[in-house]
Order: sequence, then C-alpha cells, then structure tokens
Amino acid sequence: QRWVLSTVLEHHTYSAFTHFGGKFALLLHGSIFSDVGASTNPGALQNIFYLHCLEPEKWPIFDQHTFRAMQYIKTGQIVEIGTTNKQKYAAYKDEYIPFLRTFGGNNARKIDRALFAFGQFLKLAARYA
Repeated sequence: QRWVLSTVLEHHTYSAFTHFGGKFALLLHGSIFSDVGASTNPGALQNIFYLHCLEPEKWPIFDQHTFRAMQYIKTGQIVEIGTTNKQKYAAYKDEYIPFLRTFGGNNARKIDRALFAFGQFLKLAARYA
C-alpha cells in the first residue's frame, strides 16, 4: 500500500483551505484507491472529509446526500450538489455549516446520520416523482 502525502496551502488554487480561512494541514490520500476508480488527487468532498477527521466537532461530514437533505428541508425541492470543487466548498461553508447550527449543536452525529439517510431516500424518491 502506497500513500501520497499532499500539503494544502493557503493560496493554492484547489486548496480546501482557500475557502476555510487559509489554514495549513497535511492530507493523506491513498493511491491504492485509484485501483477502484478513485482519483489520487482529492476533490472537495474528500478534503472536507479529511477536515472532519482532523476536527470532527468543527467540520461536520458533508456529501451529496446531506446536501440533498438540507436543500429539501430548506426549499422543498430535490436539488443535487454542484459539480465543481468551488461549488461544493461554497455549499459547505456558506449553506451547510450555518444550516447545521440551526439545530443547536446537539447530537451532531445523530443529525448527520439522519440527514444522510433522508438524502439517500430523496435520491431514490426522485426517480419516481
């Protein structure tokens, strides 16, 4: 198993931290995942996951399902997450984190699991709508 060690710096164009206050971090992304179709260059959601691993209380988990659930709760519409890293970072920082704060910070893991499950349900339900 081989690991690629990448640094994410404040002013790097594709850095997760250009959108999160210019902090420095080391991110590990296993190149072994490329064997199953994953890129060795982590994208927005992978970087957000790494942030979550580093500081789970500060950076909640975020993915297509939690985004979809949030949008449905806010708008009543099934909306998919943007396709660019910039759109994903903006959705996380500007929409998702403030949305989670409306729950008062209690039982963050339960809220995450509920949003994930609801988002999965909405993806399935959209096929029949």
